Amino acid sequence: MENYLVNAYDIHLHTSPDVVERKLDDEEMAKRASARGMKGFVIKNHYQDTSQRAAAVSKKYPNLNAAGGITLNQSVGGICADSVEKAAKTGAKFVWFPTMDALSYSIYKKKDTGSKISILKDGVLIPEVYDVLDVIKQYKMILCTGHISFGESLALIQAGHMRGITKMILTHADSPSVFTDCEQQLKFVKEGAFIEHSSFTLEVKATSWDLMKEQILNIGSKHIVLSSDLGQVSNPYPDDSLNEFVKGLLERGMYQSEIDQMIRTNPDWLLSDMY
Repeated sequence: MENYLVNAYDIHLHTSPDVVERKLDDEEMAKRASARGMKGFVIKNHYQDTSQRAAAVSKKYPNLNAAGGITLNQSVGGICADSVEKAAKTGAKFVWFPTMDALSYSIYKKKDTGSKISILKDGVLIPEVYDVLDVIKQYKMILCTGHISFGESLALIQAGHMRGITKMILTHADSPSVFTDCEQQLKFVKEGAFIEHSSFTLEVKATSWDLMKEQILNIGSKHIVLSSDLGQVSNPYPDDSLNEFVKGLLERGMYQSEIDQMIRTNPDWLLSDMY
């Protein structure tokens, strides 16, 4: 199998330890990434800060830039600026807004919504959001939308832009629970956000290659980052899937320069000290 991932990043994957079984742990992911000549990856966990795990990977594998972050679900206090600041002080780079505990995600999944989180009240962002944004700006972190609704996500990114946050991502825009079309995606790009596309949605047949290519071409590689969003036991290894993702885009006529932008240049800037 040809390797397309030299100096590439996967900015969104799931490894163990976790509250659910994962296909591989941090150590195995680091070995696989090193073997492919990747430059780094980002460890996401829905319930725990992964910054210390990422630091341990980077120390053992100095050739890799492993990054971690915090997801604002109930286990960390929800929309809690103190939790974000504590994570920042241990090296967290990414802040994902609610995922499994997002009200809109629970509605989509037809699950109990009693204790779930919405960041809008009467159409206005709740005050706690601004406290979190201030911490993100202070520590030069990366703001990600998570699994919140389109309306919540757009309000969040607009507020982040107004706060001077320069590194923002619309999380897996092609995922069914948060799907946004090209017209909607352009609203986020206008506010300075990157659009994330993940191979996960192709693996589970939640989107098509034609739609994926259409969205990428319409938005432009300058504004896109690619990821796997993998680590689920039933799916391929993250690096294998990301490699096939890149191969598939090339086979469908995408230029190598566009691929470089999405898996090398853009994530390299996101993980840099520049802000």
